Amino acid sequence: MTHPQNGDNGKKSKKARGPRRERLRRELPWGELPRGCDAGNGVLVVNKPAGVTSHDVVAAIRRLAGTRKVGHAGTLDPLATGVLVIGVGSATRLLPYIAGTEKEYRAGFRFGIGTDTEDSTGQVLRAPGYTPAPGSSAEAEIRRALETQIGQIWQVPSAFSAKKINGQRAYAAARAGQEVELAPAQIEISALTVCGPARPGTAAVEVPAPAEGAVPQIREVPVVDIDVDVVCSAGTYVRALARDAGRAAGTEAHMTSLERRRVGGFTLAEARTIEQLAAEVTASAVSASADTTSSRTEETETHATGEAETNATGKTETKNTGETETGNTGETETGNTEKAETHATGKTETKNAGKQDTDSLANPRGTLRLMPPAQAASRALPVVTVTAAQVAALRHGQAIQIQECATPVALVDETNNLVAIGVRRGDLIGPKVVFPA
Repeated sequence: MTHPQNGDNGKKSKKARGPRRERLRRELPWGELPRGCDAGNGVLVVNKPAGVTSHDVVAAIRRLAGTRKVGHAGTLDPLATGVLVIGVGSATRLLPYIAGTEKEYRAGFRFGIGTDTEDSTGQVLRAPGYTPAPGSSAEAEIRRALETQIGQIWQVPSAFSAKKINGQRAYAAARAGQEVELAPAQIEISALTVCGPARPGTAAVEVPAPAEGAVPQIREVPVVDIDVDVVCSAGTYVRALARDAGRAAGTEAHMTSLERRRVGGFTLAEARTIEQLAAEVTASAVSASADTTSSRTEETETHATGEAETNATGKTETKNTGETETGNTGETETGNTEKAETHATGKTETKNAGKQDTDSLANPRGTLRLMPPAQAASRALPVVTVTAAQVAALRHGQAIQIQECATPVALVDETNNLVAIGVRRGDLIGPKVVFPA
């Protein structure tokens, strides 16, 4: 027989834990957000600010929409601003189709300096500077360089991208100092136009020290900044466009700013900031609390009036009918019974209602307005209305016969509720994704 030793009482000793890691909390521009009620299913168009990740926006919407089921269509880097399409609830199933649509950007390019990330957040790799050839203008040369990037082209993604190499993100390998080689992908640039004049100037860059221990030198190099509008297919890296346009101009270039203005049919004009969405949830909560308080007041008044009328009526009728004939029975049955029932009912209902109202007022929760899934689907896909019989077939996974149409296609019922995303199955259209009724 073994006996516990060292005072462990026969229990296995717990593994020693290392120092607890503190979670680093970054300060986000929108601060503390109200917690909303479950917003249901739908889509939001958010105007993402610079300096936050796409996941930061998703986390904010999870709180405002009162659900964990939130995702986004197409990542925006922290540097970038503009349209970020958010799916909530079952509408997250629409996101791959929205992400695959055409995009529109306004970007800033700087010619004369190349960085490792191909944008202004990276380390300078090469700084040859940029000066146009004698007799030529920087704007004319840059326009010609940009024209080489228009149409269907093969683009090598940025080494600091989310592309995977043997299961590892390219940016993780690049940051670890590993050599990153990505295969080119075919993309389409529908438009790449200069907007505004070229802005020549100089930029200070740090020249690597010639020997270990030496102090790096700072020198000024000539650069040209220019803004461009880009209309492109999904999968395009705008910073890679800057890189390749710079090389076409005989120098290096990188992206200095990026604003996404459109994703499919979702535009910057309709995008709302996180602060605006938070204000909407707060206003909705205040309105809901006011409605609850009003209902509570009306309910209390109704109970009080009903109790008074019942007591008065019961007592009067008993006395008028005759105390000798009715006696104790009349008063007991008409007066005491009704009074007891009214008091019991009124007290219970008022107490419960009051508790619920107090909870609502103590923890007010508003609701976020979402774009209905059918409306959101119409911004990214062709739409076909199907009959009730076809709806039933689709919900059972069956393919249906409909008129010739492009696929994938959004299939909606006669009341414009999104039923499914259809794809071709031979001569028929079958459901790829089915949405709840």
